[in-house]
Amino acid sequence: MIALGMNPESAPAIGWETSLTGRFVRSLLEAYDRSHIRYVVLRNYDRWPVDFGKDVDLVVHRDDLAVSQKLVADVAKAQDLEWSVREKRSGHQTYYLLPTPVDGVEKGVLLDIRPDLVHHGF
Repeated sequence: MIALGMNPESAPAIGWETSLTGRFVRSLLEAYDRSHIRYVVLRNYDRWPVDFGKDVDLVVHRDDLAVSQKLVADVAKAQDLEWSVREKRSGHQTYYLLPTPVDGVEKGVLLDIRPDLVHHGF
């Protein structure tokens, strides 16, 4: 979106590098590809990198979850992010990744990784 009276050439380009979520997701998916992680982006990817929505939803093959967790930690460390993960018995992992220091400018990344498409028992 360009503000009224703004020269389109001076408008900031929206891309993978313009948001914390974009930088993190791009680096994570590149790491997944290098490590041959089997994954699928569940939804809303058609709006990337302009809009990531409230979270990023991935399905990762159950046999790749341990490597996935290591890669999430590695990418978070490389980007100087604080993170925590909540795991459910189903194998569903929710990652909360925050910039350090928290500056109020960049919002954190909410990453949901699940081993299957089962959602709320359906």
